[in-house]
Amino acid sequence: MNDKKVEELSFEEALKALEDTVDQLSDSSTTLDQTLVLYSEGVKYLNRCRAKLTEVEAKIKLISAGLPPRAEPAEANLSLEDDNGH
Repeated sequence: MNDKKVEELSFEEALKALEDTVDQLSDSSTTLDQTLVLYSEGVKYLNRCRAKLTEVEAKIKLISAGLPPRAEPAEANLSLEDDNGH
């Protein structure tokens, strides 16, 4: 990843970094020490993604709270019968 701190990454940047880290972890030539470092980095990226999702969810709830209540649609009479029962 670039010189940006994990806390400064956008969701998309953190997700891409996490995907790259998982790819590296999947490489059979990765040593045990490298695996530990990569795993630690991956957890940081995962936590950043979760934090951004939580932040967005809170904003959506706040925005939604300002919306008027949703009106229930009137029940439509879907019966094919006419008023005479036919």
